[in-house]
Amino acid sequence: MESLMNFLSVRHTPDTSEATILEPHWGYTDRALPCARDVKTCQYLDLVYSGHDFSMLFVGIFWAIAIGILLAWALARNIWPSARMDEFMVVDTEKVVCTTTNRGGRVKSTMASFFRSYLLPDSIRIIFGRTTRLQVSLLLILVTYLVIVSFTGLTYRAWTVAVPDMPGVYTIRTTLGPWSNRVGVLAYALTPLSVMMASRESMLSVLTGIPYQSFNFLHRWLGYIILAQALLHTIAWIVIETKLYAPQPKAAMQLVTEKYMIWGIVATLLILALFILSLPFVIRRTGYEFFRKAHYILAMVYIGACYAHWDKLSCFLYSSLLIWFLDRILRLIRTGLIHYQVLSDGSMGFQAVHAVIKHFPDAENGDVLRLDFEHSQDPWKIGQHFYLCFTNCSIWQSHPFTPLSLPILEDGKVTHSYILRAKQGETKKLAELARKELAEATTMTTPVILTGPYGNPLQET
Repeated sequence: MESLMNFLSVRHTPDTSEATILEPHWGYTDRALPCARDVKTCQYLDLVYSGHDFSMLFVGIFWAIAIGILLAWALARNIWPSARMDEFMVVDTEKVVCTTTNRGGRVKSTMASFFRSYLLPDSIRIIFGRTTRLQVSLLLILVTYLVIVSFTGLTYRAWTVAVPDMPGVYTIRTTLGPWSNRVGVLAYALTPLSVMMASRESMLSVLTGIPYQSFNFLHRWLGYIILAQALLHTIAWIVIETKLYAPQPKAAMQLVTEKYMIWGIVATLLILALFILSLPFVIRRTGYEFFRKAHYILAMVYIGACYAHWDKLSCFLYSSLLIWFLDRILRLIRTGLIHYQVLSDGSMGFQAVHAVIKHFPDAENGDVLRLDFEHSQDPWKIGQHFYLCFTNCSIWQSHPFTPLSLPILEDGKVTHSYILRAKQGETKKLAELARKELAEATTMTTPVILTGPYGNPLQET
């Protein structure tokens, strides 16, 4: 039995008892050299380690290309900025001044219009919904690259190896193991990009000028890709452990008790739960706020389970958490900056704005509310939106709204006006609050915390 246990452990942990060199491999266990096992096992280990090295190479190429494209895009935006309207309107007594600046030539505008006419229309709406050809093209390029590198750099063969001290019992080693490791590495490597695509304070938006909500499509499909990779990785290793390795059922039962195997299954179940809870009909049944909070919690636990499964690829997991926490910190900073005002006692501090609410009852379709307030801030651009938090309802939720008022700066203040229909959730709470207070008073105000502005202005062509 002891020889069997040693045989099982060598499949994942190198035998260092006779090693003279420990060869490091980034993202994997160090390899003991020279190989002290039988020839077939040594050949299999050659494939395992070379396949993993290729995996890390392909991941490096992917991130190098992605970062290079983003930096080139950012450089091009600064060298050849788009022609656009002035950022805001200035009020001088009774006259509104609005100027237009042409920063590009006709050739550039013509080329831009040509590419927009082909890349911005919807593509295969029955599958992707209202998604542009550009977004679908980027997805297809990514999928093509992932499919190619999933099978490149591997030698496809099988080895039949005798189990020590068990005559007539053989275990089968195949390329299925290194291949499943490959898709697992790719799933880890895509995790930071998926988190970045879901961030409101996204570095991608800063570099490209594309609003954060435009990346939701790629975030969603990256999640589908990572789910598929996790399932393939898990199913492949279940087949290996229960069908190819011998003797059975001892081999499979022994391996199921290993910590890394348990956490791998947990991680797969968690990302499967993330997928199920993000389905449209599930969101309709549970509500958006439940989906959002469950998504955050499950994603964090999933990253933790991935770390417990294979901590040697923790660089991708730490970076994912860093991106998420930076997004949260930047949101707080942005909110703090817009609300850092002169208080009534002359000091400086954080102060929520007070919006005047008008209530228009509509029992059939949902009550309509109008919010109006003035705020000391820089004007936004027409088409951008803010996230509003109604603190009398909840400080843990904020929702996006587009101002209906023009971003006109007058006496250092800008007027905000919003119209919203109360259906359920926070807007329904706000409507009920307005109905109760306006039944006892002629006017009502409620504190509001702003975050923003976000999104692309409509003036940019």
